[in-house]
Amino acid sequence: PLSYVPQKYLSFTSSVSVAVIIFLFGVLIQTLASEGEPQHGVCGFGTGPGVVTYFSVLMNSVIIQMCVLPMYAELKDRTPAKFNLIVNSAFGSLIVLFCAFATVGYMAFGNDVDSMITDNLKKGALGSVVHVRI
Repeated sequence: PLSYVPQKYLSFTSSVSVAVIIFLFGVLIQTLASEGEPQHGVCGFGTGPGVVTYFSVLMNSVIIQMCVLPMYAELKDRTPAKFNLIVNSAFGSLIVLFCAFATVGYMAFGNDVDSMITDNLKKGALGSVVHVRI
């Protein structure tokens, strides 16, 4: 249903969503930095339990076939080349953000990371802020 809402109304909520993810990413970096070193047993290459699930989630997060036509219709001065550039830039940014997020989270919490990474954060003011924002 949200794919039929005009894009101008979704831009604010999408921006807020991305800002919250970037904030959580910053909290994960701070958590990793405060621990001093990555968890033991962390595979630097990125293979292990959860890799298949990670790629499944990554692919589901970029499935937008139902949104493509309304997005293209609302694009100002639209051309296929311009739309292609926008989509590739957006997906590239998402892939970099998701890969960095997964890597930092895995390095910070190791194999014991919960499926909801916010559950791994220490109890306190920063953890509470993250839970409220999510």
